[in-house]
Amino acid sequence: MEKNVDIDMIQIQEKHQYTVWTRVHAQHAKGLVETMKARLIQDNGLSDESNLIFMLYAFKRDNVLMLAADQQN
Repeated sequence: MEKNVDIDMIQIQEKHQYTVWTRVHAQHAKGLVETMKARLIQDNGLSDESNLIFMLYAFKRDNVLMLAADQQN
């Protein structure tokens, strides 16, 4: 991964409460976001997605998707 992407990903992680990321090729992306949402919920011990706001970031050059979430108040 390029250094700029690493910096961008760190900034995203600092901005949001929860994040997960994965490397993906475009032809395999279908359905991946739902899998990432489930992983984010499980990895962070959350009960469900009802109180979360999701933001998806794509780093096309590096084939990386990063999903971030914050809890609604």
